[in-house]
Amino acid sequence: MTELERLAQPYPDNKPWVDLMAFIEPSWRTGMNTASFHFNGLIEGNTAHLHLRTRRGTNSIVALDLPDAFVPEGNKMLQAFSPWHDFGIGMHLRTDGTLRLYTPGRSLADGSVEDLSFQYSYTRKVG
Repeated sequence: MTELERLAQPYPDNKPWVDLMAFIEPSWRTGMNTASFHFNGLIEGNTAHLHLRTRRGTNSIVALDLPDAFVPEGNKMLQAFSPWHDFGIGMHLRTDGTLRLYTPGRSLADGSVEDLSFQYSYTRKVG
């Protein structure tokens, strides 16, 4: 597995969350330099956990080339949220390590999605 930066933990933990910010597509990184906005991951056996809270982006692709340890067993659809939208926002986590907005017509990739967040656990691809 690629060596990822471990996040500071309030208690000693043999399963630390790691920082995945390096994999965020550049247009989504704008304004994400505080503790309030982040992209973190955790591996527990065959389960991967992702936690994202971002500011605003102008690309349907949110993250690229996630490390192999965070690649799902199969393509996954998940729901993200934004306080500025009355509906959930579809996200597509693909087996090629890409996380993207599910945007038919790319209508949500116009910069209108602000404060996008999700937390998701899934079976990861092993081997």
